[in-house]
Amino acid sequence: MKTLKLLIILCLSILTLKGHAQTPVKKLTISYSNLSTSDGKIMVLIQNESEKDVSKMVLPVYNNEASVTLFLKPGKYGVTAYHDVNGNEELDTNFLGVPTEPYGFSNDARGTLGKPDYQDVLFDLSEDQTITFELK
Repeated sequence: MKTLKLLIILCLSILTLKGHAQTPVKKLTISYSNLSTSDGKIMVLIQNESEKDVSKMVLPVYNNEASVTLFLKPGKYGVTAYHDVNGNEELDTNFLGVPTEPYGFSNDARGTLGKPDYQDVLFDLSEDQTITFELK
């Protein structure tokens, strides 16, 4: 019986210590407003500074707006999004490969003939923040 009590106390102590050792997180809110239509949905990809996927989300559009709040470890991140107006879960392009649906990158970064340089997309999540960028 003493061994069982000791085991229970040990387990509870480990669980308590484990709870205090959690990595801090920061709140990130991503919002889009003034969308051209409420049709479709917003497809969002968040990547870390090594361009590894952290989260993929599908956001509903209401009244030409969409937003999401999530919690991430502090660090550098980049966000890519597009407005999937027709709901086919693809960024539609024309015969030249130019997107025909609105898209954008964090920091409103734009490339000349393609994606922007990833360093231009990155932002530092060191405190809770809200980011917005245009989808055009």
